[in-house]
Amino acid sequence: MHVFFLGYPGAMGGANTECWHTAKLWRRAGIDVTFVPTWGRDAYWQQRLAAIGCPTVVVGNADNLVGVPGLPGAVVVAMCNSHVMNARGVLKGLGCRLVWVNCMTFLFDNEIAAFRRHGPA
Repeated sequence: MHVFFLGYPGAMGGANTECWHTAKLWRRAGIDVTFVPTWGRDAYWQQRLAAIGCPTVVVGNADNLVGVPGLPGAVVVAMCNSHVMNARGVLKGLGCRLVWVNCMTFLFDNEIAAFRRHGPA
């Protein structure tokens, strides 16, 4: 199985640390994980991801997602990432299956708007 993770880990914040621990868990289970940062990447975290076998593909913006090898039709996971809501149309057009992990107990305005426009994740 291959999962694409939209977003990037970090040392602070719920979703940032959750995606790091989730990637480690998936790798231990033999799942291939490719990270696609949606707002930039940190060299430290890119090195840590590479060390556990998670490559990083930098696209710059949602319109460039069409060029990510293997992404069409793939499972895409995102955790509390407003940039992914802006990319819903592109992901839907690529036939991706989005797993949306809402780390909060409420929805942000852009989440509500994206769900109305594109349906549930």
